Amino acid sequence: MAIPQQSDLVVPLIAPNTATQATNALLYGYLDTLGFDHASIIYLPNVGTATGCAAKALYVTEGTNSTAASAIVALRGGTATSSSVAFVVGNLNTDVETAVVLDIDLLKRERYLRVNASPGEKGTLGVIAVLSRGKKQPSTPYTASTTLGYRVQQVIA
Repeated sequence: MAIPQQSDLVVPLIAPNTATQATNALLYGYLDTLGFDHASIIYLPNVGTATGCAAKALYVTEGTNSTAASAIVALRGGTATSSSVAFVVGNLNTDVETAVVLDIDLLKRERYLRVNASPGEKGTLGVIAVLSRGKKQPSTPYTASTTLGYRVQQVIA
């Protein structure tokens, strides 16, 4: 049986902050996945207006070094409903915001991941990663949770 404190690592990729990000500003963070089998990337928008909290873009790229960035088609999300994105970031409202969780099987990926996020309008956002050494990823989506005032949209790739 694995000991969670020894098997999991929480990494802040884009630290939630009080500074307002410009409309469509591209924020990113790198993640070294060496020694881990699974990653959950969690996007948390700030509470506010529907369009102000939506991610204009949320996607993950991969590479063999920290500056490489090859697209992962299944992990390209945004507000568009066209073929340019694999998933649409959930509809937001002012009562319950949407947290997006990207579950990634790291055994199929390059060592370095770059997580990119862009707010649709001025706002703040945060992205964290939870790396784990378990050999299995979740087989069922998380249930909707309002404990923190968020709905959860999960993408498994």
